Amino acid sequence: MIHNASVEKYRTPVGAVTCGSEMMIRLYDVGQEVNKAEIIMYSESFHREYEMKRKKDCMEEHIKMTSEAGVVWYYFSQIWLIFNSAPVLACNLENSTLLDVELPVTNVPIDPISGATNG
Repeated sequence: MIHNASVEKYRTPVGAVTCGSEMMIRLYDVGQEVNKAEIIMYSESFHREYEMKRKKDCMEEHIKMTSEAGVVWYYFSQIWLIFNSAPVLACNLENSTLLDVELPVTNVPIDPISGATNG
């Protein structure tokens, strides 16, 4: 599986997001088809788990961001591959900080082209 938080193919929008806005996160298959993947998002004030949905060659989830400004982290957990027609747990990253991705959430509007704040 591949995820690159700085490339729009994997995360839209790239960079900081506005409070309450929606974002899309994708994991792309590499070799083996993924049957199931979960994304865990958390901050100092919340913890959310989402089961990603299959879309052609990737797993995808649309997520509404928190209404509070701050930093949100996320990581992927429970990635299941199809191997010999049966699901196999490829990795279980519960409580792992090695793959955490930082996501700034701001209540200042952000220009979608330049990434600059408008306020």
